[in-house]
Amino acid sequence: MKGQKTYWVRPRGTQLVIGGRRLDANAPPVEAHIPCCYPAGFQIVALFFPTEGCWEVTAKSGDSELQFVTQVKRQTQAARWTAGQSITRIGIDMSAASASWSSAWLAVRSLLWTILLPGFFAGYVPWRFFGLGRGRLEWLNPTSLLGLIGIGLGVVLLAACIVEFARSGRGTLSPVDPPRHLVIRGLYKYVRNPMYLSVTTIVLGEVLLTHSQALAFYWAIWFGGANLFVMGYEEPTLRRRFGRSYEEYTKQVGRWVPRFPFNNTHG
Repeated sequence: MKGQKTYWVRPRGTQLVIGGRRLDANAPPVEAHIPCCYPAGFQIVALFFPTEGCWEVTAKSGDSELQFVTQVKRQTQAARWTAGQSITRIGIDMSAASASWSSAWLAVRSLLWTILLPGFFAGYVPWRFFGLGRGRLEWLNPTSLLGLIGIGLGVVLLAACIVEFARSGRGTLSPVDPPRHLVIRGLYKYVRNPMYLSVTTIVLGEVLLTHSQALAFYWAIWFGGANLFVMGYEEPTLRRRFGRSYEEYTKQVGRWVPRFPFNNTHG
């Protein structure tokens, strides 16, 4: 992946969204790391190009839009050294402090939304209303063991999704605090909604553990609502924010069924 630091001036009070596609060959979309908390219109952005070639970059901020075409070439080691020497020590220190504070605050937000959203739907509700807290674990029962495996697997997959949202998306799982740019790495290389599938794995594991038909019915209602939310709100919102990059992503990766042949060189 080729990285390039760029400088932008955006209207005050607006959010900067940047995407890009390769014009001369098929390639995953441009990844833009847009840090938060810049007080004025000035904004530093790191653009990561998956491959060399001719790239079209599109930036949107409020009602303003900028589009340009650039040729990306491999940077020599000497050029990297010269560019690195031009950065002053005070700039490095300020960037490191800002990045550290931003990462810590992002971790707090991610933990909070994890408790409020999947923690509520897959934890509190089954425990409080569907007998998960009153169930007895039968170690010799294959169904119970399969349920435990499902719960554990779902928790691990969910954690991986949340970390990827924070690491490469610089956002959380909440619709009111979403990633700042399109996440197509990790599990998102194979399926567009691994987070909902992780919660599904957890709840179905709880169904096997409790033998509760009511909990299975609850999952069916929840999953139906999640599907309507994805199709009615999330996907249109992502199309507006990321444009062609998201359209290309949807053509290569399924909504619910994983497509393992998807090739993402920077995942």
